[in-house]
Amino acid sequence: MSASHAGTPLRSAPALAHGARFLASLPPYLRKRIDVASARALHERALATRENRFFEMVGAAAFDRPQSLLGRLFRHAGVGRGELHGLVEREGLEGALKALFRAGVYITVDEFKGRAPLVRGSLSLDATPESLRNPLARFHVAAQSGGSRSKAPPFLIDLAYVRASANAFLLHLDANGLASSRKATWESPGAGCRFRLLKYACFGPRPDAWFTPVDPRDPDLDPIFLWSQRAMRAGGFIARAPLPSATIATRDDPSPILAWIQSCLMAGEVPHVHTQPTALVALAIAARKAGADLTGAFGTTLGEPTTVARLATIESCGLKAFPRYGTIEAGPIGYGCRNPTEVDEVHFIRDLHAFIQPGENGPDVGLPPRSILLTALHTAAPYTMLNFSMGDEAIVDESDCGCALSSLGWNPRLRHIRSFEKFTAAGITFDDTEVVRLLEEVLPRRFGGGPADFQLVEDENDQGEPVLILRVHPRVDDLEESALGEAFFSVLGEGSPIAQVMQRALHGSVTLEVERGPPHMTRSGKFTHLHIRTREHA
Repeated sequence: MSASHAGTPLRSAPALAHGARFLASLPPYLRKRIDVASARALHERALATRENRFFEMVGAAAFDRPQSLLGRLFRHAGVGRGELHGLVEREGLEGALKALFRAGVYITVDEFKGRAPLVRGSLSLDATPESLRNPLARFHVAAQSGGSRSKAPPFLIDLAYVRASANAFLLHLDANGLASSRKATWESPGAGCRFRLLKYACFGPRPDAWFTPVDPRDPDLDPIFLWSQRAMRAGGFIARAPLPSATIATRDDPSPILAWIQSCLMAGEVPHVHTQPTALVALAIAARKAGADLTGAFGTTLGEPTTVARLATIESCGLKAFPRYGTIEAGPIGYGCRNPTEVDEVHFIRDLHAFIQPGENGPDVGLPPRSILLTALHTAAPYTMLNFSMGDEAIVDESDCGCALSSLGWNPRLRHIRSFEKFTAAGITFDDTEVVRLLEEVLPRRFGGGPADFQLVEDENDQGEPVLILRVHPRVDDLEESALGEAFFSVLGEGSPIAQVMQRALHGSVTLEVERGPPHMTRSGKFTHLHIRTREHA
């Protein structure tokens, strides 16, 4: 996108309407604060009403709207309102969800995004995110999931759901003695960092800082990023609850965030930063080079797997980190266990969601047995997710670990959480269709070869820093490796505004190497576009 785009006005009437609604709703949201006692009370009520809220959401989305996507799915499965109540009474909520899955009531991420039709026997439907929008939610904040090159409409988020997510985050912090910590986020411009700052603003000290590797004032970025930042700061000014502006801190030069952490520690305060694990790896390496001890500082990681090597590097400078599992569409799903058996282990947030796994029935519908099928339970959730596959799988542990999050009823625990449908590196998630187009069409057209001659391999070095490898079949002749790398990054930056931000963040934080060799195959002989290289220490 050329620099002339910087002057493009926000001329979309829906965008202006969403912006006006957000600005009007933000001051009362910021003035209403929560504390640990109220967070615990809300949490207990939410746990006690899981089934009732499930009935309310399904009733509004399916039975009150029989021609909706969910309404037609339930009718095809032969399940009415009375049958659903009886099913939950006999089997419990999770047991009922398993029965619904076997009857064909589930949604895959390809169906949700309109990449594949929803087919259940004789029923064939075209699903879209809009068709699963929650009719019970009010919408204040427009956001867009990263990576899609299509002009799909943004999804909209109710500030009540942002507050519910903040409630869960406060309980996570409280369980680790961090409820009064100083808070900052280190993320690129976009919906994620906006929601993070809005959650931070609900409790304890107001958020201190927003560090970003991508300047929202970059003239090559869509102006929505800059105007979103300005709208948030304006709402904070009106509410007398100031929100921070952007401070540039790249992986190559994280000195601003290092200085902020050190200033908090010197003042006897506890700093806490929310970012990707590989960002904390870069911070830890910089701290070691500067001879800085960050003992007493904490982080919550998101967006990519936490591995043994990454965590060891993070902790080498004294920093303590906890994993978080979640998505922009669903919000927080799990927070890190204090007594984990694996470094990425999280407690499932049962007051916001329910989940099942398809088990032996999964392969029959193209899902791994350990797939996570998520169901939303908060009436202000953006979508009426019901047995929704986000493309992730995990190992589930039902045992009691004895930590503070277990006492909240946030069980079971999930570990070894990995995506089987999305491409994620350095905390940046791209739509898999974009990666497939790049590998099967763009690169072969420019450099030769065919659709199975290019493969991405994700690896890490001994310190846990991300390494992305472009593996090219030896039959592709006369390959100019530097041109190949430039083509890779430039194509990923095409398309939607959020893709521009992701491309810049990825380009500045990940080493891209070119490797010659035939593609790695699965044990069943299947070619995958992204291969995650297993390391013995991870």
